[in-house]
Amino acid sequence: MIFLLLTLNLGAQDFYRYETLRLPTKGFDELAPIPYKDGIIFVLGRPASASRKLTTESGKPMTDIYYAEKKGERSWGTPELLSNSLKTPFMDGPLTITADESLICFSRMYRAESRDKNNTNLKLLFADFENDEWVNIREFEHNDPEYTITTPFLSPDGKTLYFAADFESSLGGFDIYVSRFKNNSWSTPVNMGDKINSSSNDLFPFLHVSGKLYFSSQGHGSRGDYDIFYCDNFMGDWLDARPLERFNSRADDYSLVMSEDYTEGYFTRRGGSWDIYRFFTDYPKIENPRPIQRNRWKYRLKENSLDTIDYSMFEYEWVINDTLHIPGHEVIFQFPKQGDYYLSFNVHNKVTDTTEYDVGNLFLPIRRIEQPVFVCQDTVKVNEVMNFNARDTYLPNFPIEGYYWDFGDGMKDKGKTASHQYTSPGIKEVVLIIKEDVRKEPDNKAVFKEITVLPAD
Repeated sequence: MIFLLLTLNLGAQDFYRYETLRLPTKGFDELAPIPYKDGIIFVLGRPASASRKLTTESGKPMTDIYYAEKKGERSWGTPELLSNSLKTPFMDGPLTITADESLICFSRMYRAESRDKNNTNLKLLFADFENDEWVNIREFEHNDPEYTITTPFLSPDGKTLYFAADFESSLGGFDIYVSRFKNNSWSTPVNMGDKINSSSNDLFPFLHVSGKLYFSSQGHGSRGDYDIFYCDNFMGDWLDARPLERFNSRADDYSLVMSEDYTEGYFTRRGGSWDIYRFFTDYPKIENPRPIQRNRWKYRLKENSLDTIDYSMFEYEWVINDTLHIPGHEVIFQFPKQGDYYLSFNVHNKVTDTTEYDVGNLFLPIRRIEQPVFVCQDTVKVNEVMNFNARDTYLPNFPIEGYYWDFGDGMKDKGKTASHQYTSPGIKEVVLIIKEDVRKEPDNKAVFKEITVLPAD
């Protein structure tokens, strides 16, 4: 079933839809998806054989890392183990992967490799992709069998690692930490602070290219057990956590990942079982919006054919459409509207009281630029209402289906006018898309404008 989500702040509409993936997993738990090749990698809690009796403390099957290929718009192939080299009889996953898909980091239960078979804590491991296989499996150097480290996220270049751990320094059960790869080693993990971490469990970090950190938390006023939150970063400081209302429910919501342009992604929801959801939008988009061009209404009129200019002997004037007389040799004139203008330049000799007409003449067609246009403030403060108005759009002979706004922070709206509140400071690129009302592939048009969002007082 597909759900159309409801409105966001200030009436800004949410154009996302989401649906459960139709994975042929026979109802077993599936969670923590990440895009990979032509499908997804995810964690599946399914017994490998009828004889496999190992379960988690809650009685669930142990998890393994699987890959499922997307076969169509809503159909998926049979999930297969990502690699036998990454499989143990115990819990493996979740995992994360670099942008070039050459390095992964994943969770594994200590019990799989420890003499202490009662140790159910999790640690992190790395592996490299070489010759079509995952090899060189090695431990994160800050693993500690006294603690669980899990739900890793690697930056695209593999140089920064975010994860959740129940270290002694955590503010609650699990906190989110960060470690950086420098001089061929991982730095000591640093707690990401109380803007992100709460007195409850905080898990599944995901750093978007926009700089927003998404994560799941039992704290921060979550309405379910776990909700998805995000934090903006301004000049190196994390701002207050905010709920991602569009995806939160009364159930547990986890492990959100999304594309760079915010148009699609995945998350996990646990009701009776853990299920993977795909979200997407049919919101119109355009590759290269143009800056708004200014219409030229004001011109400098100057006649350059005269040898000399002598106001003591001559009077000069410009005549526009034979009706408007403007004295002077060089004048600045703002035309009142678009149209065809005929300009002539006359010179009157004050000594002989004679006039030479049409010393110079010019045909000047003034046209409005055919383009989307919107008006808004250049600056606004965080949490202040900013108004947008596209009434000056000029697209004659272009049937308009609708006006679509992208506010540059992942939020969108529809309408000739719109309002928005920004939650973080910075330079935002606002895009207005005008969708063509045709049955064939529309030739959408778009413009952008950069605005500055200042910190709140």
